[in-house]
Amino acid sequence: MRRRASVVGALAVVALAGCGSSSRHAAPAAVTVPAYGVYSQTKVTAATRDCRSAAGAVARDAGMFLAHLRPHGAYPADLYYMIMREHLAGFEADRCDVKLLGTALVKALTPKQRHTLVATLPATMAATVGHGLHRAAS
Repeated sequence: MRRRASVVGALAVVALAGCGSSSRHAAPAAVTVPAYGVYSQTKVTAATRDCRSAAGAVARDAGMFLAHLRPHGAYPADLYYMIMREHLAGFEADRCDVKLLGTALVKALTPKQRHTLVATLPATMAATVGHGLHRAAS
């Protein structure tokens, strides 16, 4: 009888452990990064990383992108653009708060650099960056 009670108890624990577990964990987000030049479209999925670190990475990438955007850059800004867009897509896929991105950009870039960044980026990236900057300012 004791063995039967422990088996029933174990089954109850297993059954209860499965209840509601799917509702607590949303499906991983994915962000589609459009094609650019010779680079094909790709999908970036959530990496569940630290959002502050991810925002800092985008801000550093943005600084390098802007540094190489100038006519006298050692080489074209395309490399840093590609890195920045991948990091930004990961940031979005992780569903990070854009205010973190805006705060990181305010710390890393001057007002003129932030304006140039938003003006230079494609519309979808500029919208995310602009929204983050707006949220950081409020």
